[in-house]
Amino acid sequence: VEPVLYKQGQNIVVMCEGRVTENQISTLNSLGLLSDNSVDYAMYAGALVLVAAILALMAVLLRHFCPDVYFDGKRLAILYLAAVLTLALGYLAKSVQLLYLAPLVLPYMLLTVTLGALPAFITGLSTTLVASLMLSGSGGTSADVINLHIISSFSGALSVLLLNNRYQRSFLLFTGALVGFANFLIIFATGLMGSMSMTNPTNKALWALAGGVINALLCLSLQPAVESLFNLPTPMRLLDLTNPNHPLMRRLLLEAPGTYHHSI
Repeated sequence: VEPVLYKQGQNIVVMCEGRVTENQISTLNSLGLLSDNSVDYAMYAGALVLVAAILALMAVLLRHFCPDVYFDGKRLAILYLAAVLTLALGYLAKSVQLLYLAPLVLPYMLLTVTLGALPAFITGLSTTLVASLMLSGSGGTSADVINLHIISSFSGALSVLLLNNRYQRSFLLFTGALVGFANFLIIFATGLMGSMSMTNPTNKALWALAGGVINALLCLSLQPAVESLFNLPTPMRLLDLTNPNHPLMRRLLLEAPGTYHHSI
């Protein structure tokens, strides 16, 4: 029997060229050395308990610190929509083996400009914890998952700080650039601590930089849709109405100039 080594993802697989008997297969399977089609129910049960604990803590924090959001079905729907969308996009990034493109800062940014800083931080942190569980065991290493958790928490807090009480949509792009730069520095620094080569940390840092910019672009495109779909009177949406080129404002100026100037 000739052993053959080949690489599959992050694992080195040993194959033996030759005839393997049924008895040998059952012996290897009984020792837990073969991957069969059995479902690891214990793993799913543990993950379910952890996710339930995270969601319960998030609900308690929202009820205590953000009762206006917790008892408002419309705002609560926006909150969970942002979390589910972030996890879905994170799973997509996992499936294409580009973990650092996962837009885990999206709930921090989107909820800050629609619901406020505190619900954004609570939801963003909870989503980051759930995403860390979801992304573990993917094509990346455990260090990659830890790095994602670090940059998501740090960059999320930074984006909440920058976007709080900022009412210009263009400022989202500036925030995305800063978030991407922060991601780059964190991944590059942590990569240098554990790598002898400069290539791998640089590649991951560049993907993290792109991920930060993608967060801003997604937020910039989703924010008007969320405001219109849920009819939110956000400061940014109200500022759009002060544009003198708005059709309603132009008609008001022509037909009722006194009311127009009073409204301004």
